[in-house]
Formats: sequence, C-alpha cells, structure tokens
Amino acid sequence: MTAEVTGPTGLRRAGALITGLFGLPWALTAAGSLTPRHAEGLLPVAVAVTVLAVGAALLPSLAKRERTRTVPADWRRRFNVVGMAQAATIGVTAAALILGGQPTLVPPAVCLVVGLHFLPLARLFDQPEFRWTGSGLCLVALVSGALHLWGSASVAVVAAGFGAAAVLWTTSLRVAFAG
Repeated sequence: MTAEVTGPTGLRRAGALITGLFGLPWALTAAGSLTPRHAEGLLPVAVAVTVLAVGAALLPSLAKRERTRTVPADWRRRFNVVGMAQAATIGVTAAALILGGQPTLVPPAVCLVVGLHFLPLARLFDQPEFRWTGSGLCLVALVSGALHLWGSASVAVVAAGFGAAAVLWTTSLRVAFAG
C-alpha cells in the first residue's frame, strides 16, 4: 500500500474538533451523578470549555510550522474499522454491565474502550498526541473503575466523566495550538 501525504490543516483540525466536542458528553455524564445544584453550575463551564476547544480547532495553527502527515492510502477504511470495533465493543460491554446489574460501571468501561481506540489512531493519523489521549483515558478508566470497586459508584461516574472530558479537551487544545 502506498502512503498518502495530507496537508497539515485537515487532519489536525478534524482531530481537535472531534476531541473538543466529545469532552462535552463526558462532562454531562459526570454532571448526571452530581446534585442538581452542582450539575447546574457545571453546565456553563463545560459548554465554555467546549466552545474554547472547538474555536481553537477552527483557528489556523499557532505552530511556527505545521508538519505534513503521512497516512496510509486506505486510512479511511482503517478508521472505519477501528470506529466500528469501538462501537460494537461499547454496545456489548454496556449491555452486559446493565444486564448484570452494574450500570454505574458503564462510564469507566466505555472510557477504557475509547482510550484503547485512540492507540491505533495515533499511528494511523500520524498524530502522536493520541497516544497520550489513549493512555490518559485508560488511566481515568482504571481509577474510576477502582473507585467503583471500593464502593463509590457515583464518585466513579463523576471521575470517569470529568477525567475523560479533561483528557479530551486537553488533547483538543494541544492539537489545535501545536499543529
């Protein structure tokens, strides 16, 4: 297979937009386990950080020079395979946990699956930051899963949601500003 050389802006912008946008549902997941008063205070902050991340992604990179990425010619097919595998794994895992009476383990489990899916994407998109994203999400999943096992299901959901949101927003801003 031959490689495809892509301009710096397209993949950088797409990665920053996707990670920036997906921070919001994770923050809302965390908010669902907070008291209404605390959740209400979180919403404007989560929206503001999401707007900041998305806005930064839409700006031209501030890097002195953006690098051109070399991706496989069949990167779209590979991306779809990774995405379909992720979606199927999330569906099966969530169903198993819910049917097994452990719905509060769904956020940590989904966080783990999402983290693992970033690892092949780092190489596929020639985006090294995605290794840190995947590792960070896996760490968040392990910590929140441990919190759940220690008897604090709602704290585990909050940790998974806020932790994942923070990792994704950080990735978005890093990719947006660093190129």
